[in-house]
Amino acid sequence: VGLSLSLFLSPPPPMASRPTVHVVSTIKGLRRVLETHAECKGIPFKFHECFDDKGHWLKAKDFAELSKQEISRGTIVLGEPTMISQMYDLGMLQEAKWVQSTWAGADHIIKAIPNQPNFALTRLAGVFGPAMAEYVVGQIIARERGFETFMSDQKAHFWRGEERALPYRLLDELSIAILGLGDIGSCIATACKALGMRVVGVGRRERQSSEIQAPVDSYCTLEQVSETLNTFDYVCNVMPSTNLTRDLLSDKKLWGGMEGDSSSCCVFINVGRGDVISQNFLIQALDVGLIHGAILDVLPIEPLPEDNPLWDHPSVRVTPHVSCLSLPSMVATALAKNYEAFTNENNDKELSFQVSWGSGY
Repeated sequence: VGLSLSLFLSPPPPMASRPTVHVVSTIKGLRRVLETHAECKGIPFKFHECFDDKGHWLKAKDFAELSKQEISRGTIVLGEPTMISQMYDLGMLQEAKWVQSTWAGADHIIKAIPNQPNFALTRLAGVFGPAMAEYVVGQIIARERGFETFMSDQKAHFWRGEERALPYRLLDELSIAILGLGDIGSCIATACKALGMRVVGVGRRERQSSEIQAPVDSYCTLEQVSETLNTFDYVCNVMPSTNLTRDLLSDKKLWGGMEGDSSSCCVFINVGRGDVISQNFLIQALDVGLIHGAILDVLPIEPLPEDNPLWDHPSVRVTPHVSCLSLPSMVATALAKNYEAFTNENNDKELSFQVSWGSGY
């Protein structure tokens, strides 16, 4: 009865402070999603301004001085590889322990930071497969059904009619070789197989059937398909940029050689990285008919210069690296999962998709 009310009204003991995530990103809508996403509840964020008063992206050297100081003291940073590389060069990541990239590829950062840094780097992965599968299947259907021609017909007010209809092939008549059977390649294989295509998975090394999760008709190494790549209706590259993959497809033997005329029907789709095949080799292969067409969402140089010959090549279709964008919800989910692992008191959880400087991804 004589107990003081203060015992009941005292605030609970403070919880151990959680590390702040410093967000340095130009992704539209990311702040709103991070602040409201259920999985990010309880994560403290510090958002840093990345745009000038005209809406242009800032470089790290132009950040507000207070932001530079706060980021430099932070242990967790979330941002695009371009920003991460710039901050590293300015010495702003010396206290960082974990950096979460908003891109799938790690090649940009590895080129800028050639040696393993003092922090763990994780890339955004495990989320792009479905969207990139839609892109690949959409491009195949558009090409097979001649959608570009119908768009031109509409502009010309031309009714082609059944008597002048374009012939087309059904997808269950077609074959596709998918180079790289990771998360994204497996999703592409699943989508193509569901539509009846014959799907062959291709990799750089031998793999047991138990290692292959994708529903492929067969799996083989690049050496095993040497000289036969151009016998597939479509060849889709999903391989990342590493020391082992750069210019890997710039080998005429893989495509059957350059000698003589070729009547290849093979269309090359690249959603991996642009440097797996050299531009000069690709244009030459297209010009001699070794490769029938190319659909390129990734290029050796991005943005593609206005005077680049790929823009006007009749057998090339270029899209500006948009087969799958880093959507705010994707970033939020990946960050929340890794934040839980990073702050786990037992240290028994690993960061997902941590980049290895040795392998290059």
